[in-house]
Amino acid sequence: MRRRNKEPYFKCIIFCLIVQEIIEFPVVVIDVKAQKVVGEFQTYVKPTIHPKLTEFCTQLTGIKQEQVDAGIPLKEAIERVHSFLEGLVSLNA
Repeated sequence: MRRRNKEPYFKCIIFCLIVQEIIEFPVVVIDVKAQKVVGEFQTYVKPTIHPKLTEFCTQLTGIKQEQVDAGIPLKEAIERVHSFLEGLVSLNA
């Protein structure tokens, strides 16, 4: 069967890649057997790719520019979470 229309089978679609960053790093650890919270951790992360929050982001999250400006780098946030979790494990060992 021959195609009548001369348009290509595939059309090129260009997507705009929007990079999103972590700006808050919250952790809640729950003892499911006891049904209680055993630890909480939270820190703001300073964005590096898009250091200025958009109005949309602020409205969506409630996080203000001053909070992320005072935040810490993502690598440090991960290190702090790791230490926090290690502390919980040693308490419960």
